[in-house]
Amino acid sequence: NDEEGWTLPESEFVTTMIKPGTETYQNMWETRDESSNFEQNYDSEIVKEEKRVEVVDEIRIEVDALMREELKNLKAAIDKTKDKKKKKKKKKKAKK
Repeated sequence: NDEEGWTLPESEFVTTMIKPGTETYQNMWETRDESSNFEQNYDSEIVKEEKRVEVVDEIRIEVDALMREELKNLKAAIDKTKDKKKKKKKKKKAKK
């Protein structure tokens, strides 16, 4: 009892191995009702959820690239219209 103020430091194993596993269980399995799945049949929804994340990431990359290209085209179009307006104004000044 001499060491009542001393506490055991948290284990690195607990923080790197146990906690992530516990979180995975809580996020994926704790809320699932597996009471009727005695045979432990394959659940296709698990794979669909994982693939959805991958597909969304791939689509986001493609959409970002397309949006950058579209933005570049819009900027080029705006620059062309600005250049045309400047040329028209210069021609009018020369005629006076």
